Amino acid sequence: MHNRRFASLLLGAWIGCTLFMWMVAVQNFSSVTRVIAAPSTKAAEIIQTLGEEKARGFLRYQVSEQNRRFFETWEYIQLVFSLIVLLTLLFAKPRVMAAVVISCVILICLLTERFLLTPQITQFGRSMDFMKEGVETAESVRFWIYHHTYSGVEIFKLCLGVALAVRFLIVSEDEVSRRSKRSRKATTAMSMGD
Repeated sequence: MHNRRFASLLLGAWIGCTLFMWMVAVQNFSSVTRVIAAPSTKAAEIIQTLGEEKARGFLRYQVSEQNRRFFETWEYIQLVFSLIVLLTLLFAKPRVMAAVVISCVILICLLTERFLLTPQITQFGRSMDFMKEGVETAESVRFWIYHHTYSGVEIFKLCLGVALAVRFLIVSEDEVSRRSKRSRKATTAMSMGD
């Protein structure tokens, strides 16, 4: 019983942090436009010295590096969360295999992001850091393919996490216990029939 509650707590924290990270990534890039549009006095002097285009490029580079670091760190944290949830569900009594399978799929999504997609996004993103906006190169095309794939995996992973959390909210401990007993009885009856 406590295992499902603990898993629910972790899922809630993970869902909240995921949404927060999405907001941070978007807001970081928006901050470049805000700084250029309404800089402080000292920032205005630096922007004027560099020129608006170079200042914008440098600020976008800084934000890109910051986002890369945030997402890399967040992916490692998610791996820990995912493993803890999976282990919690594996040792839960009664064990709900659908929840275990969903947790495994989330873990596979995370491993794909961390070790396949993110390194490519970082590599191609860095090659574009100081390019003019709107210029299309082979690297930028690859970057956007990986970026869109990553976004799709993120949305899929979040949907799985929400589905798992909703399952925990809707299906009570008693119902899980009853289903598990029925399943064991059916398995026992089938094996006795053989």
